Amino acid sequence: MSIKKFTQSLNIDKRLFEADIWNTTSHNLMLAKQGIIEKDVAGEIIKNLKEALKEFKEGNFKFSEELEDVHMNIESYVISKGGEKCGAMHTARSRNDQVVTDTRILAREITLNTMENLLNLSNSLIDFAERSKVIIPGYTHLQQAMPTLASHWILAYIDAFLRDFERLNGAYKRTNLCPLGSAAFAGTSFPTDRNFTAKLLGFDGLIENSLDGVASRDFIAEILSCLAILSATLSRFCEEIILFNSYEFGLIEISPEWTTGSSIMPQKKNPDIAELTRGKTGRIYGDLINILTLLKGVPYSYNRDMQEDKFPLFDASDEVNSMLEILTEMSRNIKFKEQEQINKKFSNEIIATDMANLLVIKGIPFRKAYNMVKECINKNDFSEINKVAGNEISKINIENCIKFRKSTGSANYDEVERMAADRKKKIEKFYEIIEEKRKRTEDAKIITSQYCSEILNLQV
Repeated sequence: MSIKKFTQSLNIDKRLFEADIWNTTSHNLMLAKQGIIEKDVAGEIIKNLKEALKEFKEGNFKFSEELEDVHMNIESYVISKGGEKCGAMHTARSRNDQVVTDTRILAREITLNTMENLLNLSNSLIDFAERSKVIIPGYTHLQQAMPTLASHWILAYIDAFLRDFERLNGAYKRTNLCPLGSAAFAGTSFPTDRNFTAKLLGFDGLIENSLDGVASRDFIAEILSCLAILSATLSRFCEEIILFNSYEFGLIEISPEWTTGSSIMPQKKNPDIAELTRGKTGRIYGDLINILTLLKGVPYSYNRDMQEDKFPLFDASDEVNSMLEILTEMSRNIKFKEQEQINKKFSNEIIATDMANLLVIKGIPFRKAYNMVKECINKNDFSEINKVAGNEISKINIENCIKFRKSTGSANYDEVERMAADRKKKIEKFYEIIEEKRKRTEDAKIITSQYCSEILNLQV
């Protein structure tokens, strides 16, 4: 194997192509504005960058592994079309700041896509909650504990996913800062305008210290940590779907088109989507460990190790988004069984806590009430409770266990309805956050085109 083949990264960084075109266009607009290169040279460079992008989108751009990466392939293309003078395109820039700028541009897009898919799943789960009007067993230690509402169980996962959204939104803020202009790591002697290029590229500000700008990859680690936490919640949700779908639990039904069969057992309807999601979670954790291990011994500034930073980001984001998309569809095709069928699954002792609470209302300290109920269950004799509670013990049934609850956020009909309405509003506001961020990016592209016209009299 040749050294060039070993060091090339085209198989991964082709995904940076469009970001690199935008990056290089903005950089050369700045060079022209600052008088660092001639305007006609910048115009020729940007015209050929536009042609490169056109060929790439049409699938006609010819990559050469000899040129190592996407950045050098683009530069070579521009020089081949516009001549030696177009070699000025890399003035006052290093691949060190070029690559990390491209990566941040793509990382923010990845983050927004994940945030949107999270909201789509949450919306789907809201619908699932609203059509799930049944009481089910609630579990601790995988044993029946107390009656609960199916909708309350679903809403718990929605809240977890909305926290994942907020984590990603925070990561986006720290990702959307511009390192371009850091050059190799110590800045440049040219009179560049870093704020101008940051504006053209839709960044919220600068990674000001040029060494930090080139060397930092904590934004990737942060995004991957968010994806790993999200994956953990997806896996827990899928674990319960798998259990609830089993004959032993018998609480839900998944539409046949969202299950798979067996090669030998004709009756099987396997919840493979949920199982694969549970399995892929380990892969997401691996991507996080990958980037953390990569960074732990790499000194500032750039080292070639960092070429490996993009694979875990792309892999984890691709997998998580595929999981979110298919679970959104699958959740629309899950339903809880009828209440009569679910009632057969309740243990006789699942109302024990509510029996103890009734004794407390009658004036018995909770710990004594707890022990009384426990003893009655062990003896299968509830006469002692009847002596204290009288006929009121008959009020303790599955339905009333739900109705008696009064605490905020509890599995009570009114509370669940309130929480569902509140989460709907929250999701709407979160969609607006995404829309605002996307608009900022699109506006930046428009501004870049306007400057092409104003500075270079060039339409891009």
